[in-house]
Amino acid sequence: MWTIEKITKPDERRQICAAITETLPDWFGRPEANASYVEGVATKDAFVVRGGDGTALGLLSLNHPYPSNVDIYWMGVRPEHHRKGIGKALFEAALGRAKELGCETMTVETLSDSDPDPGYARTREYYAAMGFKPLFELRPHGDNNPMLYMLKRL
Repeated sequence: MWTIEKITKPDERRQICAAITETLPDWFGRPEANASYVEGVATKDAFVVRGGDGTALGLLSLNHPYPSNVDIYWMGVRPEHHRKGIGKALFEAALGRAKELGCETMTVETLSDSDPDPGYARTREYYAAMGFKPLFELRPHGDNNPMLYMLKRL
């Protein structure tokens, strides 16, 4: 059994993000980017799913850049807990927060299908199953890192 909660303490957000990131080297393999994510989640809304023993199994962090939009800033679920409903529970919490804020859209950025990475193919499938549609591809970090921007209307 697991529970979901909103995390209000910046240091706790950092610690959980760092711990989960370490378990996902296939998705988060760049140390400088990971350090940036850890600091970034400290200042944003965040939800955690905890196992019965209190261990953080998954984390989702939201950015609210514009009054009408909320963006999934960072999301990760420990690999041994993939496909067990944790990602969906995190998404539902994020959706609830977006509605509280009066947002009309939710966005997320992930690795584009221009890159053949199979892990990110599953990530894109997950977001599509949650109702996100591809909006455009961009390459802010160079040609070797094509990013796909996805949108969900609320």
